[in-house]
Amino acid sequence: WMRHETNLGALSNFGALLHEAKGHYFMWLADDDFLSPGYISRCVRRLSEPDAPRHVVGRAVSRRDGIVFREESFQYVDVDPRERVLSYYRSVKGNSLFYSMSTTDDAREVLPFMPGISFDWVHVARHLFLGSAEYLNDVTLTFTPDGGDDTAKADISIGPDWHRQTYKMFYVASDVARDICAHPVYSGLRPGQRRALAIRCASVTFIHCSSRGGLFSAAVMRLKRYLPAGLYLWLRNTWRQ
Repeated sequence: WMRHETNLGALSNFGALLHEAKGHYFMWLADDDFLSPGYISRCVRRLSEPDAPRHVVGRAVSRRDGIVFREESFQYVDVDPRERVLSYYRSVKGNSLFYSMSTTDDAREVLPFMPGISFDWVHVARHLFLGSAEYLNDVTLTFTPDGGDDTAKADISIGPDWHRQTYKMFYVASDVARDICAHPVYSGLRPGQRRALAIRCASVTFIHCSSRGGLFSAAVMRLKRYLPAGLYLWLRNTWRQ
């Protein structure tokens, strides 16, 4: 049990926990998410097998007000690490792989985090470049991503970085390309291969974030600059429901 004197924020809190971890296996779990019976032992059993992937996670189910609105059960097992990363950036939604289980040494290998709204995406992509990931469909990781709070309060609290969340299709694509060009995980690629992967991943990420829902979300968040907070929260929550 660790308690910090001040609120470190999400990134520093995740990092501090991993730094202090003593066990052979590691996973993060948020305070409003829960595991099906036998989840931990099932993940450990798979990771201990000779053909084990680098990461495993249960079938990810996202619920809001008791209603399932998203399920994730992908497999990223391509032999070519570049294809694993590309496949991930094409399909990532709730990013349940951030809460996957791996060995503690593997979990530490891709630190530090990239600051910003896309830290969890680029973190998982680094792992996928180094190894495969599997979803185990016989156990379940359930997300309740909004907890018990108002579903739009986080938007109000973003403050001066509001534009990064509003126009995230540009910022996330930029972060993805920058990370591939700069992080040591990708250093095994030749310079031309690295640039090509950065461009391809940035392109698919931009398209992925520019879905109808993403564009509507950007429009609503842009209105936040002009609407009273109460009216904005009502519009944002109505859209999410």
